[in-house]
Formats: sequence, structure tokens, C-alpha cells
Amino acid sequence: MNRLQGLVPAIVTALLAAPAAMQAAAAELTVDQVRAALKGASSTTAADLSGKDLSDLDLSRLDFRNANLKGASFFGSKRENNGTETSIPL
Repeated sequence: MNRLQGLVPAIVTALLAAPAAMQAAAAELTVDQVRAALKGASSTTAADLSGKDLSDLDLSRLDFRNANLKGASFFGSKRENNGTETSIPL
């Protein structure tokens, strides 16, 4: 019984910390924010996504031709294109 009493606070602490840890691993921007940045970009004014964490986002069918992607993280992101040459360069 004494082991259980010591274990319960540790379990409760771990369960309370889990959502914060999951949120910390989330992307810095949403797909809608990336889409809006790309929509406002042009060949003379690039969308500045440099250094951004875009992990685990579905970035399919987005046109990154007018984006600065230097240092951006795409870990776990979905990057399928629609048959054009506009997908994220790897």
C-alpha cells in the first residue's frame, strides 16, 4: 500500500505534464497561417518562413516557389504535390 501512495502523485504529475509536452512538439504555425503567408508572397516579396517549425503539417498542394525556407523544419510534414514542380524542395 505504501508503494501505491508514492506512485499516485508521480502518475498524476506525468498525466498533467503530457499535454504541455505534446503542445511543445507542435508546429510553430498552422497550415492556414502558412497558406496565408504564401498567398501574400510574390516573386519580389517572398513569404518569410525562414527558421519556422512546420513539423507535422499537411503542406500538400502549397506553392513554396516564393518563400524563404532557409532553416525551416519540415520534420514529419506531408509534402505531396499535385503533379507540378512546386513542392517543398528536400
